[in-house]
Amino acid sequence: SRSRMWAGAFRKEDGRRDWDTTHGQGGGAYTATEEGLAIAVDPVGKVAVGGRLYRTVDGSTAPTVFPLQTPSGAYAHSGGGSFVLSFNADYTLRWATTIGSEDHEAAYSQLTDLRYVTEGRYLWFTGINSGNSPALDLVTQAGGYNGTQGSVMLGEFFMLDLSLDYCTRWGGGDDSPLSIAYGLDYDGKYLWMVGGTRRPTLSATDAPLPAG
Repeated sequence: SRSRMWAGAFRKEDGRRDWDTTHGQGGGAYTATEEGLAIAVDPVGKVAVGGRLYRTVDGSTAPTVFPLQTPSGAYAHSGGGSFVLSFNADYTLRWATTIGSEDHEAAYSQLTDLRYVTEGRYLWFTGINSGNSPALDLVTQAGGYNGTQGSVMLGEFFMLDLSLDYCTRWGGGDDSPLSIAYGLDYDGKYLWMVGGTRRPTLSATDAPLPAG
């Protein structure tokens, strides 16, 4: 069966639904699924949604159909296994792109959490990426943590021009889903992440011992 992502807004006073929408490919030659897993709202009401794409047709190697919407200059990636959407404050769709690798028969590439920071100028994300990391998704900054191997995905979009400013992998080894990330939070200084790993050992770069 095919399914689309849905997102909605409900009033806290009485649960009344004021808005909802779907996104995705409801038809086509192959069975495809688009599922939302994370949502964030900035201070002026802009909404971001992230999730996963996969199909359940054995043996299919065709890319999952995903309706891209990429304004001029925005990060654009077709054929990824995770996705991010950005809605304007009036709930019109501003931007829709995939990110990461695609697993054709499973959901091991997925964006699992989102956070707007610095008054909505930056959108941080975390998730899981199985398979080789696409070169366009590995973006590093001087002095920042830089991991090219591992299945945990961490990155940040600059929302003024929708560029990918930073994206890295954590967990070491190959890119099979042995390490996962599910949660992300921000305390004004640190980005906190949580997940799990099945690796028996981690490098000092990925898991440094705290001083003292």
